[in-house]
This record gives sequence, structure tokens and C-alpha cells, in this order.
Amino acid sequence: MHQDIEVLSGRFGNRRGTSEYELSAASYLYERFKLFSPFTYLDSFLTIESIFLLFAMYYTEFLVVAIIAWGTTIASLSFGFKISGIATIYGIFLFVAYLAESNGLRLVSRFIPSSESQNVVAPFHVEKPKRLIVVTAGYDTQVDGILSKLLKSGYAHWVHRCILILMIAVIVTTAASDLAAHQGSSLLWASMLRWSAIACLLGAALSLFVHDRYGEDVRGANNNASGVGTLLNLAEEMHSTPLEHSDVWLVALGNSYGSQEGIRHILDTVPQSVEETYIINLQGVGCGKLVYLTKEGFMNTHPYRKKLIDLADELAPQYRIQPGQYSGLPTPTHWPSQHGYSALSIMGLEDGIDSPHAWSCSDRHTEIDDESIKRATAFSSTLLHSLDSAN
Repeated sequence: MHQDIEVLSGRFGNRRGTSEYELSAASYLYERFKLFSPFTYLDSFLTIESIFLLFAMYYTEFLVVAIIAWGTTIASLSFGFKISGIATIYGIFLFVAYLAESNGLRLVSRFIPSSESQNVVAPFHVEKPKRLIVVTAGYDTQVDGILSKLLKSGYAHWVHRCILILMIAVIVTTAASDLAAHQGSSLLWASMLRWSAIACLLGAALSLFVHDRYGEDVRGANNNASGVGTLLNLAEEMHSTPLEHSDVWLVALGNSYGSQEGIRHILDTVPQSVEETYIINLQGVGCGKLVYLTKEGFMNTHPYRKKLIDLADELAPQYRIQPGQYSGLPTPTHWPSQHGYSALSIMGLEDGIDSPHAWSCSDRHTEIDDESIKRATAFSSTLLHSLDSAN
């Protein structure tokens, strides 16, 4: 297991989503998983390259809202054309679409040029499955850029809320200017406030772009080769001691830090119903304080469904694993939990905020605690067998 982490964080150290190194790492993992499951396959899918670039696009698009507002105001006051309201409607559309995209829905991102990534799927089948348990771990890497300290600080979700307020400010001041222009007057304060908000949004967009495009590559040993190493441990165990009543899919997710497309694509292919499907995610389990998440969310924390949480409450103490919450960027269980699936994420957290060495060039295999991975493997295995024996 530790050797696999060394290989992933060494030979394939730069595994950014949709990159050549990520695809090469997928081929390596395919060969490793096939030793334990002869049904292992590579599952390609199309995805946006980075959620940071998607967010930057939305922030920049509010400049278009301001330009339309300026143009319609000039047309109304100078030429008497009553065409107000266009900018306000477009701003509301952008705001609603942004909220939807932030929660994993695909609206505008459907029309953005996509790149190929791959999931590595190792199925373990039984003759008459009562349920399907999907265990996931992303194998791509993060980036160490100008926003890394903010992302690790625990305050990123508060900054995100401020950005939402800036969007609302643009919409409200645009609506006020539209109303004033319809009445033949202008509002200087609304224009000044709107352009100030636009300047802040453009600054945020530029920061996201610079972070994503010019950040340093990281080795990604803990985030998240450790999760993949735990998956390989589980694959070896499922090979020697298979479950009796449950199918198990062990899935190394592509571009897990860039989008939710990997987990969404997998769940689109499962034969079981939502009620018969369970998802367990492993992220950053190579060091830090191991927890199982009861809530997560970047804008607002949402609780997971209780079935897996209740089971984890019962089993976790013997492995010194405690409940926790996470308000960072969405994990692969965020989208399923919002769509009715029973899901659970197991993470290693530092100061209860984020995984140790997240978004950092210090994320090397020398920082991995093998004992932590053993505990994550044992806890995950116990969850699988407990679910398998449940009525």
C-alpha cells in the first residue's frame, strides 16, 4: 500500500484533473486493481477542467450585467428607449445558475468545452445482491497557489458568502437603476456601488484564474493517494473475503477536485435504486485526526442521511474515529447526499478544518502515517460487512 502511495506521488506526482499524468495514473491503477478484481475497467467521461475556472467565469460575467445596465440606462435617458430590466433579469439568471452549479448541478457548465478524465472501477459481484456499496477515492491532485492558505484556513466559505453578497449588490443596484431610468432619472449611488462590487468580483475571478493556472503542482500523497491506497487495501480484502449479499464497487475517481462529474457518472451507471445504493468516500486519510463526516457544505453545511451515520456512530469508537463536519470544497459524497443517497465521507482533518498538507507542496509520501491508513481500512471494512449483514 505504501509503495502505491510512493508511486502515485512520485512517478505520477502531477495528477491534475484531465492531465496526461492523471490518465497515466489511471492506467497504473487499472493494472493494480485488476490483480484483485478481473472485472476492473476504465470508465471515461467528459468533465470541466476546474471548478475554479467555472467560478471565475461566473464572476466575470457580472461585468456583462453592469455593461448592459449602463447601455440600457444611456439608451433610456438619451434616446427615450424603454428597454430597462434586461440586465436585472440576466443578473438573476446568473445568480441562480451559480447557486445551482455550486451545489453540483450542471447548467452553463454543460456548454463549456470539456476534457476527458477516467474513473477506475473494480467491481466485486455476488450472485443475488441486495444492495450496492460504492467506495470512492479521488486519485487526482490539488494545486498549491495564491489561494492555498485561504482554502486551508477554514474561512473560504465565509469569503464565498461575501461573493454572494456582491452578486446580490450588483442585481439590486441594477434593478434600482432600471427603475430610475424608466422614470427618466439616474442614481449615481447605485452606479458607484455596482461598479465597486464588479471590481471585487473581477478581483476574485483573477485570483481563481491565477491560482489554478499558475499554482505549483503538488505530489498529492495524503490528498489523495492515501485514499487510493486504502481502496487497494479493501480490494485485497474483498478478493480474499468477499461479501455475501452486497455488490461492492471500488472506484478511483478522476478529477475529483475539479468537478463532481466522476461520482455523478458512476451513479448514472449503477443498476440498483437510490435506496439500495450506499456511497463511502475516503479522502486525506493518511494523517491527521480521522473523522467521519456528519455534515458538509461550502455554502451551508447539510447533514448526511442517518442510516450510515447511525452505523458509523456505533462502529467508529473502536477505531478511535470521531464524528466531524467539513465546510471546504465539496467531497465526492456531497452530490449524492443531496440527491437522496446514503453517503459517508471518512477524512483526516487538521484542527477540524481540512486534510493535513491540503493544497500544499509539502504533501509528500514521507508525511504519511501507515497506522492512520490501517485504521481507515479497518473502519471501512467493518462498515462494508455491517451493511452486508443488515436486513
